[in-house]
Amino acid sequence: MATFADIEQVKQQGLAILDEQIMDAIGHKNAVASEAERQEMDQQIHDLMQRRADLFRLAVTAEENSPQLDAALRGLQSATADMNEAAGRMKATSEFLNNAAALLGAADQAITALQQV
Repeated sequence: MATFADIEQVKQQGLAILDEQIMDAIGHKNAVASEAERQEMDQQIHDLMQRRADLFRLAVTAEENSPQLDAALRGLQSATADMNEAAGRMKATSEFLNNAAALLGAADQAITALQQV
């Protein structure tokens, strides 16, 4: 059965992925040549920071060692794995922009998993 510590550990992993991608996005933004690309990177940075804030704020209300907590942990683990996979494809600026939606979608899944408990 899942514990609060299990949930917090996986949640921290998700936050670390978002933190790293926010820092990478700032670096990409500083390296792009066009104003349009800078604006697109600004939007990605904003979206990533919003997801990070949303994930950080969520508190678990289910009882420890409950089926609901187990389901939330499975959902959070799956979403964090998806976030990690998407982040792995986001090295160059073009890859970052092409894969940002996948990372944001996985972050949304993590948020949803925690909102259900």
